[in-house]
Amino acid sequence: MGIQMPFGRASWVLRALLADAPSPEGLRRQIAARAAMLVPCDEVAGRPTIVKRLVHLHVGDSEALRQRLLGLPIERLVHDGGMNLGACAPKVQSCRRHLVHQLNHYLWLDGMKVEQRRHYQKRLKRLLWRQGPRAPEGLDAFIKELQRDGFRQSAEHLQNAQPQTFTWQADKGFAFTTTAPLEREMRELNRRADVGARWSERGIENVLTVLFHYRLNEIPIVPLRTYQ
Repeated sequence: MGIQMPFGRASWVLRALLADAPSPEGLRRQIAARAAMLVPCDEVAGRPTIVKRLVHLHVGDSEALRQRLLGLPIERLVHDGGMNLGACAPKVQSCRRHLVHQLNHYLWLDGMKVEQRRHYQKRLKRLLWRQGPRAPEGLDAFIKELQRDGFRQSAEHLQNAQPQTFTWQADKGFAFTTTAPLEREMRELNRRADVGARWSERGIENVLTVLFHYRLNEIPIVPLRTYQ
């Protein structure tokens, strides 16, 4: 445009065309003005906010995690059910989403077809998110039904998790009853590690420990060496 018409004329046309388009500096000012008007809130999209701190990271066996948790002053603990962590905190809750997801695997082991498995998963989900004292009774009846119909491994899986399934109902201090906040970190961990390199367990553990320590712990609560 500057070549095809005089510079002054081109400048006038450009200003007219861009009159309604905010400049980068204008956008920054608008964002700053909006941010100054925000009121602090304890919830985001209806969910409680959460502050994350890295207290342990280990690649390999899970026993190191158990030992680390036993040494921490934990009052409430939510886990995915992959190991027995009942002694690590006074109040322990099994992740409700994992219980529904894992049921699919155990129903498959019991020989159930996919369509039927989805039906049982939906039933279990309704039971686990049910409020009130009748929810544990509903789960107990569900387990007995699985036993009666010959789905032994599925029933045993839920029976093992039963003592830690409704801990959240008796203690309103549980801000979360699933491991969703941790799963988001696991996705970040996979993204950082999957770079085409062939890591040793020790190598990837050291790299991830440094990355997560400085990303999550703005004010480090423990020095780096304590993760080892």
